[in-house]
Amino acid sequence: MTFENTANHTASDDVVEDDAVYFQLDDEEAQLAAISIRLPKQTIENFKIIATYHKMNYQALMREALGRFADSEFKRIAIEAVNRQLEKDRKSEKRKLAA
Repeated sequence: MTFENTANHTASDDVVEDDAVYFQLDDEEAQLAAISIRLPKQTIENFKIIATYHKMNYQALMREALGRFADSEFKRIAIEAVNRQLEKDRKSEKRKLAA
């Protein structure tokens, strides 16, 4: 990610000049969406401590943790669905053989 200070930037008449910093995102970061979430303060502090240990910022660590959780849950749900279908198929096959 790169950034530039745009204190003197005037893109249009309806833009207020200030000391805002605009970020240029790389391809991966451009896929990110800003959200607002309320978390317990202790959870945030824990992420900050863990992030420091891993030499990264805590927001990136939170993204990584949430991404890992989502990937894991998708896999778990898919496995459950496959197992349910296999069980259904086994029961159906047993009924056919019993008939």
